[in-house]
Amino acid sequence: MNPFTPTFGTSPPLLVGRDGDLEDFLEGLRGGPGAPERATLVTGLRGTGKTVMLNAYEDPSPARRVGW
Repeated sequence: MNPFTPTFGTSPPLLVGRDGDLEDFLEGLRGGPGAPERATLVTGLRGTGKTVMLNAYEDPSPARRVGW
């Protein structure tokens, strides 16, 4: 059985293995203008979670934790 079920941008209930990416994004917010982590390029094949990551970056909760 294949565990991959494409949902085309619908965020899963849990992001696994993306803590580093989210932390880099938050570090960019903490670092302010000029921080290298503020430039983020999200690439990948279809179905690899690009839209899910953008949705996670857009989530206001982590941004609020760092003062945004």
